[in-house]
Amino acid sequence: MTFDFSLWIRSASNGAMSQCKTAIALLLALTGLQACAAPAPFSCPTEWASTKQEAAEVPDGFTASRETPQAKHDLGGFRINQGPIEEHQGAIHDDVKTQRDAKGGVTETLIWNVAALDRPLAICSYTGTRLVLTRPIAGYTQCTAIMRKEPGAMMTIRSVNCH
Repeated sequence: MTFDFSLWIRSASNGAMSQCKTAIALLLALTGLQACAAPAPFSCPTEWASTKQEAAEVPDGFTASRETPQAKHDLGGFRINQGPIEEHQGAIHDDVKTQRDAKGGVTETLIWNVAALDRPLAICSYTGTRLVLTRPIAGYTQCTAIMRKEPGAMMTIRSVNCH
């Protein structure tokens, strides 16, 4: 539903609308546009710079050491949680679309319809670390994860997008 503010202003008593009414009309127009705007789409980063991981405790007789650190962490997984990450309330994807190519490769697109979920949270996970990136997604309608499997290889996640 739209409201024609110019028509409203012209219909005011012989153009004698007060500055207060004009300010209110302008404020309503601006806040209405912002309230109706959908959140900006986002993607999980496909890689994350090296993370600093340290042991909180070391058992007696052991030394915490670091192997050669990974220069970067690749996107390794994605899930939607309903509520805080600590609650482990994962949402199951609503649809899967599978495409096979002539060379034996498979592309899967997993789709989550998130608009009706309670406190939805996007969780992007990465190889070589237990750290994850999370983002609240209330106000979004859908998230998709695209996975690819080449012949003789494992399925890998290529991209994640929410809009």
